[in-house]
Amino acid sequence: MTHDIFLFRGSSHKLDLSIFAEDIPIVISNSFIEKITQKKPQFLGLDISFEKAKSLYRHVKSLDGLTRGVILPVKYRNEQPKVSLEDARKIAEDALPKVLERFPDVNFEPMSFNGEEFIWYVFYCNAPQWQDEGIIPGAVFINVDRWDGHIWTYQELDELYGYNK
Repeated sequence: MTHDIFLFRGSSHKLDLSIFAEDIPIVISNSFIEKITQKKPQFLGLDISFEKAKSLYRHVKSLDGLTRGVILPVKYRNEQPKVSLEDARKIAEDALPKVLERFPDVNFEPMSFNGEEFIWYVFYCNAPQWQDEGIIPGAVFINVDRWDGHIWTYQELDELYGYNK
């Protein structure tokens, strides 16, 4: 499976990425340098392994700590989402009992739609008790993938954002 880097925020200055030129030749092209220095570049147009993407992303962040993004399989760039909001709501409703059973002593409000993000639809259930105790975020969230409808697990979310650490 190949990956691309999706940048929410690009670099604020031109970067020397020549150490990647042998493995990822596109990174030294003018068009790539222009793309990566845009305010919101989005996908960079790469088709590389996760390990190469992680190495490149970490290097970019080391040169410009304000750069923000994620590494995603290229399907998120090349294909249109297939799951509608209505289908996602049904998927989330079906998954909700299993999510809430992890917290048997907590009362939750009914599920609400939080919004549509790039990769997923977000649903949540507030936990007033948690909010009263100052526990952040004070709710449980269910993220339904817009491409294949799977529920994003905590492990997947950690993998998605974990290489940022």
